[in-house]
Amino acid sequence: MIIHYPSYFKKFNCIADKCPDTCCSMWQVVVDKESAEYYKSLSSDFGRKICSLMYRDNEGDIVFKNRDNHCPFLNDKKLCNIHINLGQEHTPCTCKMFPRFRTSFGGTEEWGISLSCPEVAQLIVDNNSFDFCTVFNEDLPDINELDAELFLEIKGARKRCYDYIKDGELTYNKLNVIVSYGKALQECADSKSYDKIAGINIDSCGQSKFAENIDRSIFKDFEYLTEKGRKLFCNYDYIKELKFTEQSRNIFLYYLYRYMLKSVYDYDVYSAVAFAVFSTIVITNAADKSGLNLAETGRIFSKEIEHSQSNLNSIIEYLKHNA
Repeated sequence: MIIHYPSYFKKFNCIADKCPDTCCSMWQVVVDKESAEYYKSLSSDFGRKICSLMYRDNEGDIVFKNRDNHCPFLNDKKLCNIHINLGQEHTPCTCKMFPRFRTSFGGTEEWGISLSCPEVAQLIVDNNSFDFCTVFNEDLPDINELDAELFLEIKGARKRCYDYIKDGELTYNKLNVIVSYGKALQECADSKSYDKIAGINIDSCGQSKFAENIDRSIFKDFEYLTEKGRKLFCNYDYIKELKFTEQSRNIFLYYLYRYMLKSVYDYDVYSAVAFAVFSTIVITNAADKSGLNLAETGRIFSKEIEHSQSNLNSIIEYLKHNA
């Protein structure tokens, strides 16, 4: 198995009780089947307590019953009682994994860490370079229906996006060109003309008007975890002379890395590219208007929007209809 990850991936360390926004709040913790079976096998009072706080939600997942919008096992010291009593290896997979994520592409996996974690958000925006590391292990490739030719072509296209955007000043013009490039890639994906992807020159794609035409009203009907998030994005306003920074570029590269290659599964390359541009503009605008730093604004955007499937679906539909 080939494994890729950004250079900052292994710099992450959970700061546990020192975290200003614990991942044990607001979200529902999904309990994987193996963990649930283990908890049911326990004969201790603590095991029975865990089982009493598990239930199956409307989507069929086993979850913990939140208490005051917090996981019921988050104690007064902001530490996990399951971790304390049973060890980290017996916390649910969600808890062991977050904020890390992995995406499988058959014989390749891409690893990353999520912007929704405060510690990660700071790591990402402060990153001096967006380099990648590659390691190999003896795990067997996953069996899936990956279109291998499209995978290689989109991987190459993503690298060309990196190269285009990582040097020099980030501007609306560059972001508009990237969106036009995403449209050209989508045309090749739709027609299955994968062999034409490598021949598309980003500089010759021209500029879309995407960056200047984002409809801010899209945020009004979203589901929000916090009033802070609602105010931050419902009051979002377009700033024509917005100054993008190197930190803004890091936000863009994070979203491009996380989503663009995944488009080999749904063939929606354009939406993945446009979402990276959309997120960069919205986060940078909201930070400029609110006075929050970019790491905090990016964290809130990720937690409120990127991690809400309904909100994310609304944005993807908006992007598709505004291509």
